[in-house]
Amino acid sequence: MASLRSYGSVGKKNLNLFQTLRREQAKKSRNAGNTEGIGKDLKKVRSVLLEPKSTSGTKKPKSCLIELSEATIRRDIDIHLPESVISSMDNMEPNAMIKAMLEFNNKALILGRRVGTLLQKELKEGGRVKVQKLQEELTTQAAKHEEKKATWEKEWEE
Repeated sequence: MASLRSYGSVGKKNLNLFQTLRREQAKKSRNAGNTEGIGKDLKKVRSVLLEPKSTSGTKKPKSCLIELSEATIRRDIDIHLPESVISSMDNMEPNAMIKAMLEFNNKALILGRRVGTLLQKELKEGGRVKVQKLQEELTTQAAKHEEKKATWEKEWEE
């Protein structure tokens, strides 16, 4: 009988341990959802696209998209997509569309950063070339100045 009680107490300890772990995970997940600035835009986009419903079953008021200022569009760029791509985009689920948009935006950000660093390198190298040209010009001007100074000193002595 003593062995049965010990197994029972071990089981109860394990149950208590799992319950506390579950509570801690629930707290962490609640806190993770409340972080400021992280995922807020994604939540807004999802709420607009998926038209969320409240827990009571009534539909939440429809939110309006933010109007952006007028943008200039380059007309010399043509984008041609095959019909299969267009039809697959039309038949895509909203969650998959959002994931694809986020992935595209992340890749665009990475590409933008790389282009920015390349541009900075190019500007630095271009600046170095200009500095080298100016240094060469300065040395030639300094040499001319020394020649003129020498001729002035000769004239002054005479």
